[in-house]
Parts: sequence; C-alpha cells; structure tokens
Amino acid sequence: MNKLKKVFFLLTFYLISANGITEASEIYDFKGQLSFNYLGVDEPEKWQNLAVLRYIPDFTLHDNFSHDYLWAINASAIASVNYQSYPESELSSEASFYRLNAQLKTSQSDTVLGLQTINFGPAIILRSLRWFDEIKPTDPLALTEGVKGIRYRYFFSNNANVWLWALYGNNDPKGYELVGTKENTVEAGARFQYPLKTGELGFTFHTRKTDGLAFSDTPVDEDLIEKRYALDGKWDLGLGIWYEFVLIDQGTDSQINSNWFKTLTLGADYTFAIGNGIHIMLEHLVNTLSEKAMTWDERTQTSALQLRYPIGILDAVSLMEIYSWTQSQGFHYLRWDRAYDNWAFSLGIFSAPNQSSNNSGLGPSGIYGNGLQFVIAFNH
Repeated sequence: MNKLKKVFFLLTFYLISANGITEASEIYDFKGQLSFNYLGVDEPEKWQNLAVLRYIPDFTLHDNFSHDYLWAINASAIASVNYQSYPESELSSEASFYRLNAQLKTSQSDTVLGLQTINFGPAIILRSLRWFDEIKPTDPLALTEGVKGIRYRYFFSNNANVWLWALYGNNDPKGYELVGTKENTVEAGARFQYPLKTGELGFTFHTRKTDGLAFSDTPVDEDLIEKRYALDGKWDLGLGIWYEFVLIDQGTDSQINSNWFKTLTLGADYTFAIGNGIHIMLEHLVNTLSEKAMTWDERTQTSALQLRYPIGILDAVSLMEIYSWTQSQGFHYLRWDRAYDNWAFSLGIFSAPNQSSNNSGLGPSGIYGNGLQFVIAFNH
C-alpha cells in the first residue's frame, strides 16, 4: 500500500506543480471500476460462498511532445476485500498495482514500458495463443494480471504490423504454462501480422529459460531454453473462420517422449437472422505432447459452443458449452447480461467438472462444480 500511495501522490503533485490546475485538466484522466463478484458452489459437504468487493482506480497522464509524438503514463491499482465461507470462514484484503506503464506513440509506432497486458490471436474460448494473460470466458469483467516488460509495435502503410517484446521479472506461470520462467532471466519474442483482403495472418515467436518442461509433468534436472512458434489467421467470408497453431520446443535433450508440445484451435462463427440475431460460435482444440516436432501421438481434444442472443438494447443471454472428448466431461454455463449507462450486471449458472488440468481444454472456464455467479460493476 505504501508504494501505491507514493505513486499516486507523485502523479497528483506533478499535475498541480508542473502544469497548473487548468492545464492539468487537459492531460489528466481518472476513471475507475467498482465491482462485486459472488460465486456460490455446491460442495459435497456444504455450500461454498466466495465474494469479492473490488475497486480499480486508473490514473492517466498524457500530452503531446509535438503533433507527431504522444506520451502517456498509466497507473492503475486493484484493491479488494475477499470473503469465503468454506472450508473455513475467512475475510481478507489485498492491494497491488494492476497496471503501471509509460507509453510513447507516433503516427506509425506504439511503445509501452512497464506492467501491461499483452494478448493476441483470433480464438475466443479455447485459445492456443493464451501465452501472457489469464482472461477467462466466464469473467464478464475480463480481468487479468499484467506482465512486466517492454512492448514495441510498428505499423506499415498497408496496415501490416510487427510486434517486439522483452519481459523480465515474470517468474510465475502465465497463460497455460505449468512452469514459470527462470528467475533473473529475460524472455523475448516477436509477432508479424499481415492483412488480407478478407482477413489477416499472423506469425509469432517467443523464447525463454525454464527449470523444467513447462507443458508436461515430466521432471528434468536441467535448465531449458524453450522456443515457441505460432501461426494464426482469420477470415470473414460471411462465415467467420479462424485458426491458431502453436509448436513449442520445450528445450530438453533428454530421451523422453514429451519434449514437443503442440496445440491447434479451429473456430468459426455466424449470426443467423432470427429475431434480434442469434450468434453461434464453435471452436475445437487439439493438444499433444510428442518426442518429434510434427507427430501427434497422445492427443487431448476439446470442443466449445457459444450461443448469444440479444434481448432488446440492454439485455443479452448466452450459453457456453465446453466438452472434453478425452475426459468425457462437459462444462455448461448459462448467463444473462445487462448493460445500462455506467452499470453492468451479469448472472450465470454453471455445472463443471471438479477437476481439470490446465491443458485439458476445460481449464479456461475458471470455475468448477455446480453453482451460480453474480457480478455487478459500476464504471466511472
């Protein structure tokens, strides 16, 4: 909390002293989100209550060096009070930075340094390219921890763009990793996106050091250099279609049969002109671990179906189904959403397997058991 207070004090002091109150109003933005999230789960022994009251204030300073350069400083915190009733009744609180970064924009480039969000790829639920975020399709607020590092993007005149990034200090597992990055090491990557007449293609590369195989449970007593390669694309042909293919060399020279991790997502969506329009989205995910790069030995397969129907201007209902063909288990989630001015409401009921591995395909749901979820948020 002391760090947060110092940062916000310095930002306020800068606004008043450097530019004056009148000028500060032109470069100073403040917004925030107050939310309440309730999750009730039917445990075998007792109904479990989880409740989170959360506030995310967001301060931004921005101005132009000239007509060609725009700078911005963003400081965002996340403070919450958490309650759980099972297995023991417990009340706790926490506060930390949510985002803290500096940004420099030109007419053709965008550079961000600090704690930020990095995500890409066209998939919606079963995301093979969920490398750096924890966004869950069951979270109407789409909250995720950020990553620390620098990210640079350059935009060409034909709308093609290239990304470059270097990350440091992100030692915990991110995305669908099972093993985090080795401490005091830099991980880096690049992405190239090229526009097509009806869509877009992307190529991504990322490398880092790990202490073990990050996408399998096999222990390896050596430091590894992991390399990731990915291709993705999307097209709008009346029917929207997309794919994400990821090939990961986990970096071991040991004679094991799980060095290469591969994951493929195929997706499509269409809106039927029935009533206010029924939007249907389908995705299928295949994961495999193998000894060689292009063999598909032991595979896990998961499918996702999402239906969404708007009821008037303010309300919408949606149904999400995720089914693991390998585990013969299904996840069912029915939700109602309402958006009104600065308010957002969400009510969902769900039924999910009690246990699912992060790479099984059911992991993205983020909830388990049978229960209900209620979220209310106020944005200012």
